[in-house]
Amino acid sequence: MVSLESTSPGFGRPGPVQDEESVDARMVAFMRCLLAASALVVIYIDPSEPARLVELTYACLSAYLVYAIALATLIWWGKPLLSPRASHWVDVLCYAGLIGLTEGTSSIFFQFFFFAILVASFSYGFKEGQRVTAASAVLFIVVGLAATPPASGFELDRTLIRPVMLFLLGYMIAYWGGHELALRRRLRLLRKVSRVANPRLGIDHALVESLRRLVEFYNADLGFLVRAPSTGAPYLLYRIQARSPQQQAGPETLSESTARLLMEMPPRATLAYGPRKRPEDADLAAQCARVANLLGTPHFITAPYREHEGLHGRIYIAGKRSFSYGEADFLAQAAEQTGAAIDNLALLDKLMANAAQLERMRIARDLHDTTIQPYIGLRLGLQALQRKVPPDSSLAGPVTELLGMTSAAVEDLRGYVRKLRDTHPHLGTAQLIDTLHDQIARYRSFYAIDVELRAEPHLSLSDQIADEAYQIVCEALSNIYRHTRARKAYVELKRDGESLRIEVGNGRQPGASARFTPRSITERAKALGGAVDVRLDAGGLDVVVVQIPL
Repeated sequence: MVSLESTSPGFGRPGPVQDEESVDARMVAFMRCLLAASALVVIYIDPSEPARLVELTYACLSAYLVYAIALATLIWWGKPLLSPRASHWVDVLCYAGLIGLTEGTSSIFFQFFFFAILVASFSYGFKEGQRVTAASAVLFIVVGLAATPPASGFELDRTLIRPVMLFLLGYMIAYWGGHELALRRRLRLLRKVSRVANPRLGIDHALVESLRRLVEFYNADLGFLVRAPSTGAPYLLYRIQARSPQQQAGPETLSESTARLLMEMPPRATLAYGPRKRPEDADLAAQCARVANLLGTPHFITAPYREHEGLHGRIYIAGKRSFSYGEADFLAQAAEQTGAAIDNLALLDKLMANAAQLERMRIARDLHDTTIQPYIGLRLGLQALQRKVPPDSSLAGPVTELLGMTSAAVEDLRGYVRKLRDTHPHLGTAQLIDTLHDQIARYRSFYAIDVELRAEPHLSLSDQIADEAYQIVCEALSNIYRHTRARKAYVELKRDGESLRIEVGNGRQPGASARFTPRSITERAKALGGAVDVRLDAGGLDVVVVQIPL
């Protein structure tokens, strides 16, 4: 498949993309072979067409046919000789050479230019088709006039009509090609924003991903989504900056003045604003100027965003380039599709939450009846034993320590049961760090394992990711305690591009060389679309690295 770049007016200005429905490179290569073979057949049937340089014309056509066959063969095997963008330019030069070898402006190879224009337009869009059209017309005029035999005289009709045909038909082909590619890109984007990559990551993650796709689609610099989650709640801002290695994982609260400025547009207004695109209404133009100043960009497009039950907001796509009115209209369609996808996700999340809550309540009851009660009985037995052991006995210390560990385990289980019964059991980023510090202190106190926590100060994780990160770290520390004799370990949490990197390492054990896979950690990571890597003896440490996409 060939790479695409749609640059049709009003349809966006993206970078190269791959389109599974685009012009097939193998089909183009086959048609090039067929075109070259047809030209050889035509001049063989009618040998009067090349009136001069007959042998050289045959040789050049034969060479072009060999080139086309070689190119098609390499493309078929996935090893193209030229980049797809370069191949149609080589065709233009070859056709210009054939015109120079034959009858100049009267050459039958004039029609071959349309093949190159078609390939360029339907593979790379409007602007590329325009470039090939202009180059073909100029080469035809220059080479044709230079190669026209003096004996045939100057034919004004052919000299003027053929370049005009190239310009007009080439422009139409380029426009249609760019239009088709733009529509395909739009359909592809709508298909993407209507899909939820991972419902477990929540609504905030889905909104950020949709906004990121819109910024990439428009080749913009900034993307903003202002959203009011419920009546009376403050407005939230989702923000994406193009080409930024650190992307925001969740929303930030907007001040009332900023929210009022971004939301005071007419409720159903879809606008494209720039230095040369100002609304006719003076008040609206002044309002757009204030928004552009707030966004720090001269151009932006905006469209209303709406979810079910009246939840509303507004999307802004901003950048240094100018946006068209057609792009603003499509942003409204994309915003509507995004709102529908979020509605579906919210419904799915509610169903999952209800089912999970019922399951948590059942597990909480089972834990209380089958696990906590026996632990309480064990603690009571240890307390009775402690009272019988004399204070100066050698068993007093171990019994007291064992009683403390049992009491801590009971409290942990009770806390776990309370969390299971909680309607909103999620951790935030701040709670994650505090809870990990408590857990590490417990390992240091009870199990004599010194764990160093290295966490970036501003992780900005969603609640779901924070919960999963906590469970992964706890499981990793439990593995260190149960399966190794290490007394030192470390836990590192940091953002790695668009993912969370959790690294847990412990001291290398002599003779422990067997490869292992932490099954529970791996299952959690895969459920979140992540991966786990185990590095044995990495600088004297055994390290488990977990990557979770954000």
